[in-house]
Amino acid sequence: MMTVAHTGTLGEIIAVLLPCPWTYVEIGERIAGEVNLTPDHPFYEWISFYTNGEMKETTKWFCDKLDELAEKASAEERRRMKEHFIKSCELEYLFWDMAYKQEQWPLSQTIVHS
Repeated sequence: MMTVAHTGTLGEIIAVLLPCPWTYVEIGERIAGEVNLTPDHPFYEWISFYTNGEMKETTKWFCDKLDELAEKASAEERRRMKEHFIKSCELEYLFWDMAYKQEQWPLSQTIVHS
């Protein structure tokens, strides 16, 4: 994601970033529909943030912008946009799967950047 953010086109950057908020909005809406969402719910703030109209509209704007940029992009740029989007979706899936399985971060040491 960082490499794409530093070196990619606007279309590539949106493609690599979009899966995170898009999946969070979808997951938040699904959870909100399945639970009694009250302020004492442990994920109330997270669910409320991602299910408010503003986040949904922002995510829709990014989806529409990505479609618009893809229409204007070369075939090679569209290929890269698709590749970045799919990889980002895979990483989001693995993030949620890791939490569901209660797995630990696979690195033995924390990486610190100075």
